[in-house]
Amino acid sequence: MLKIYVEKNNSSSRKLIKWLKRQKIDYEERYIDTKPLSEDELLNIMSFTENGFDDLFSYRAMKDMNLDEDSVDSLSVKELVRLMVKNPRLIRKPFAIKGKQMIVGYGKDQVQTLIPKERRLKAILHYQFG
Repeated sequence: MLKIYVEKNNSSSRKLIKWLKRQKIDYEERYIDTKPLSEDELLNIMSFTENGFDDLFSYRAMKDMNLDEDSVDSLSVKELVRLMVKNPRLIRKPFAIKGKQMIVGYGKDQVQTLIPKERRLKAILHYQFG
């Protein structure tokens, strides 16, 4: 099952939900602004990233919160996880996990990978052979 992690006042989150509905893709959503992640959940989610914290940490939110990049970079993994859990704005949204695949953000190329493989193959065959 596709799990999406979104925020109510996030335009990219709204775009992802709208796109998933248009594509008729089933998903389970979690609004992490109203039901924050636990430290263990965030650590588990980090295991799906390719670049660790760089994939999920919102440097834009860090600047909005007047946090210093050098001080954030000097934090241990445990301290950084605690900071992100305590301040969910520091987590980039939306992100989606399906099996072992994870996408972060809303990009047209990225979300296309969420279409079930059999539907993508069917569309390719239809395109090629009519």
